[in-house]
Amino acid sequence: MKKPILPKLFFRIQHLDRFFQGVSKEDDQITFVKRALEEERGIALVEKKKKKVLFSKVETLETSSNKRVKPDCPHYSQCSACHCLHLNYSDELEQKEQTFKLFLKNYLGKFQRIAGKRTHYRNRVQLHYHQPTKKVGFKSFKNLQDIINIPDCQIMEPQVKTKYLELLKQIPKTRSPQGHIEIYHLNDQIYVNLNKPYAHQGFSQVNKQLNNEVKRHLSTIFEEYNLNSPSKSCMDLFGGDGNLSSSLKLSKRIIIDNSPREIENYKQLNLYNIESIESIRDHQKEPLDIMIINPPRMGFKHLSSYIETFQPEYLLYMSCDIATLKRDLDSIENRSFKCLESWLIDFFPGTYHFESLVLLEFFK
Repeated sequence: MKKPILPKLFFRIQHLDRFFQGVSKEDDQITFVKRALEEERGIALVEKKKKKVLFSKVETLETSSNKRVKPDCPHYSQCSACHCLHLNYSDELEQKEQTFKLFLKNYLGKFQRIAGKRTHYRNRVQLHYHQPTKKVGFKSFKNLQDIINIPDCQIMEPQVKTKYLELLKQIPKTRSPQGHIEIYHLNDQIYVNLNKPYAHQGFSQVNKQLNNEVKRHLSTIFEEYNLNSPSKSCMDLFGGDGNLSSSLKLSKRIIIDNSPREIENYKQLNLYNIESIESIRDHQKEPLDIMIINPPRMGFKHLSSYIETFQPEYLLYMSCDIATLKRDLDSIENRSFKCLESWLIDFFPGTYHFESLVLLEFFK
């Protein structure tokens, strides 16, 4: 069966959106163009239409931005995993900072940007495989139905890449001829999980080096605000193994998440069920000094209820989606608080993803 011929159109990019797509508006037609840069012009291939908006990718450039560079990764033109390797890292960070400050303009406080190295940082990758074609890799940029091998991938940690190269030689036999494989570097061990849930070995930040730097930074901040004391109490929601609250030297700490874990002071609850708040209230009866929240991409719609119930003095909120972070912070605007600090943390260089972190102080 022949692939359908995609329609083409002219584009002229006015600006980039938060997903590093170029935004073009010609004859009242809004078009998002993957991997196009501001002030570039050319011809795009239309991939889909949603309502009145077109989504496309560059076919040819007539005018190229002076910010466009040759990608460091040899697979970039074929691979869909990264989004902005056609920019220098400094320009990538500037674009992310613009997005951060646009969404969180009311919650900036003292702003800082924390970044590390752009390559060889991921300690966990989830890949697709197809046994008949012996493909193991990411989805193709040219056709998301296809998989491409990526032997010179620039984002994998060396240990993860070594295991990946072994998989290229011999894909493990499974009942299903296709599916996904996750390679996970944890506690000096390499794990390979086939067709299991994402982060099957337990969730952890994929950028270990930068995560350690963030925790050192948080330890300093906690000292500055007199929160790093055994007399203080902490509630760590969506806390996983207590990654963020581990920077605190506390005797009164409870970690809550929805997966079973064998760690001290841990409580397994579905935090998206508002009735869980009663179980936590029975445990947390004393005044709360700091609440830490690190939810999935969907955010935490019950934030206002938790703030009202436990009335923490401080809130530390880390988010992997700046839009849901803004929504959640807006939901507590009737409370009296001050944003003390905010951080853009670039855990995912080369992609549009980044983490946002804010520290709020509430006034009784």
